[in-house]
Amino acid sequence: MTVESCDSFRAVVVACGDRRFELLLSQDNWVAELCRVPGCGHLPVADALIPYCGRRHLAERSGKELAEMAWAWGNDRRQEFESTPAAAHVGNQGYALIAAAVSQGAFSRVAAQLVEGCYGEPNLIDDIYLNEAEPMAVRHAIDNEHLLLKTRARSAAAHIQKLAGGLCVCGATLFPAPEANVPARYCSTQCASSAAASTAIR
Repeated sequence: MTVESCDSFRAVVVACGDRRFELLLSQDNWVAELCRVPGCGHLPVADALIPYCGRRHLAERSGKELAEMAWAWGNDRRQEFESTPAAAHVGNQGYALIAAAVSQGAFSRVAAQLVEGCYGEPNLIDDIYLNEAEPMAVRHAIDNEHLLLKTRARSAAAHIQKLAGGLCVCGATLFPAPEANVPARYCSTQCASSAAASTAIR
């Protein structure tokens, strides 16, 4: 464990492995987990399961990382709603993952992992849920979740594209279509790859 920073006698931020915690010195036993990015003072979306802040750093993770967090978060929700599986839902934390996925062009992958984690492998629903009424209720919940995630994704894409002035760096018009799995600030995967390459060269 190492001390990352100390704010006089008010608080201290410590790092342990890749996790960071803020300890309030004025209050006994007050500890809050922080976003994993060094120097960030914001709380993570969901502690160790989604350990980055939703303000900025979650959207900077790769599609692979976001998909892994999505499955872990969904699986945690499934365990929480074990007695009423059709009532499980991804919640605001899941929506934060979807917004981040849209910015990375990873909506389909992240949404699939989120829903599978939350409800189980779609092709095995009949084997997972043995109560006669549950498979149909869970399938209905899955369909509703996919629709909600798509709506959230389109809203997130529209927001990102509005901030970008509606235009890609190449001058092409942007359109909110997260299902195309193109990062929301770009008109194509080629534009996104070119932008990433030019940034790496600098």
